[in-house]
Amino acid sequence: MDPEQIREEMRVRRASIDRKLDLLAAYTRDAKQRTIRQAIPAVIAIAAAVVGIWAWKSRSARRRRPRRSLKVARAAAAFR
Repeated sequence: MDPEQIREEMRVRRASIDRKLDLLAAYTRDAKQRTIRQAIPAVIAIAAAVVGIWAWKSRSARRRRPRRSLKVARAAAAFR
């Protein structure tokens, strides 16, 4: 093989490698976008559930907690 043939074969191989890398980059980019599109609704649902549970717990905690001022007022009224 002469140097010109070697250069031509190297050029062809580099072009082949470049095409494969471009395909791999496109596949990776598409996979990343697909993953993000699928993950967004799940993240929103989890966030909504956390906020809902937090609101429900804080509301139920406020509802169950007796007011001290009413207890004191009732106790005071009972002794009068």
